[in-house]
Amino acid sequence: MRLRAKAPTLGAALCVAAQGAKVVMPGREVLDDPAHLRVFAVDLPISSQVTPASRKDPYLGFTLDLDLVRVGELAARVYPRGAPLRLTNVAVSRTRDR
Repeated sequence: MRLRAKAPTLGAALCVAAQGAKVVMPGREVLDDPAHLRVFAVDLPISSQVTPASRKDPYLGFTLDLDLVRVGELAARVYPRGAPLRLTNVAVSRTRDR
């Protein structure tokens, strides 16, 4: 019998990289773009690695766990007629540098 290690998971969260960058691998996808903000909407197996960091320029980031019930309550107040429809059905949203 072969045992498989369980991958760590990240629930609904807002992840911000204030300084530096990180390669993030939710599931089988690899996100190595220079985005500094990511929103994870569902529990995902995830791993990550800080890419550039040094004593002079350390990585600085944080993760804010989201309570989906509270997010839903807030969305109902902000969008009393219903939230705008999105045509994508993704678990990961990321910003793009422009």
